[in-house]
Amino acid sequence: MVNQKCITTTKLCRDILKIPKEELLALLADRQSYYVPFEKKKITAGGRVKIRTIEPPHGYLKRVLKKINITVLQPQMERLPYGVMGGRKGYSVVDNAKYHASAPALMKYDIKDFFPSIKYADVFHIFRYQLNYCEEAANILAHLTTFENSQHGVHVPQGSPTSMSIAIFAVEKMSCAVDDYCRENGLKFSIWVDDITISGPYDKLCRHRSTINHILNSTHYRINPDKDSGIVKKGQKGRSVTGVIISNDGRLTVGHSKLSRLRRQVKRSTRPSDKLRGRLQFLLQVNKHQARRLIHEYAEKHRKN
Repeated sequence: MVNQKCITTTKLCRDILKIPKEELLALLADRQSYYVPFEKKKITAGGRVKIRTIEPPHGYLKRVLKKINITVLQPQMERLPYGVMGGRKGYSVVDNAKYHASAPALMKYDIKDFFPSIKYADVFHIFRYQLNYCEEAANILAHLTTFENSQHGVHVPQGSPTSMSIAIFAVEKMSCAVDDYCRENGLKFSIWVDDITISGPYDKLCRHRSTINHILNSTHYRINPDKDSGIVKKGQKGRSVTGVIISNDGRLTVGHSKLSRLRRQVKRSTRPSDKLRGRLQFLLQVNKHQARRLIHEYAEKHRKN
């Protein structure tokens, strides 16, 4: 039941967003025009081409959505369990991998078509009943943070400043239930947007897997059967969490192929590159030993630049 002292539209506009209601309503009426969707291709581990539709907002809508994320959504994440990491300030995919690095075994799941599966009704429920906004304010926020197309209807767009945060709240109940169950049974749970990892002793994972699967399938968001890793033990392939590989001794790495590619890119680089510098900084987060020599080599090559 919603607290009677819910957050009003007046408080949302005057004190939280500091944007006049009339201005928000005008933006809401014209919000579709601020989107320029595009397709992004990704080569999967199996060599297949996967096409993902990115729907980023632009201009004034993007600025307002950033403010909604910072002032409305992010402050409410403090109450979530530690394992709920994606979309939260101060958490990275490296933190996610470190959380499971010492475990003897792990299981990985993926929520299928997660962002398109989060519909307007789900988003309204988040603002109205989970974050305690009045009906009018929840309506405004839900409309501003969703996008409509012919394929998915009104849904959470991938690429929006608010989408990762909304995704976390969409599975808050399920995440808390799995986290509680895992803690009670000596296991660890984490979720990075749509990537779920559970780790612990192999025998415990075997014993509790069916119950965990039942909890994960307790919402209308579907677990992708093709992304269910089963139980992966040390020494087996697939010991990676959100793209970070965990070696058998618990150390983190980006993997031999990515590291070799980075070495080639540093060796061949002829001018400073923000993209390459960003990749080296990520490597530094994952494995300082592997990164330091490459960063030094890159810096020496471009010292005069």
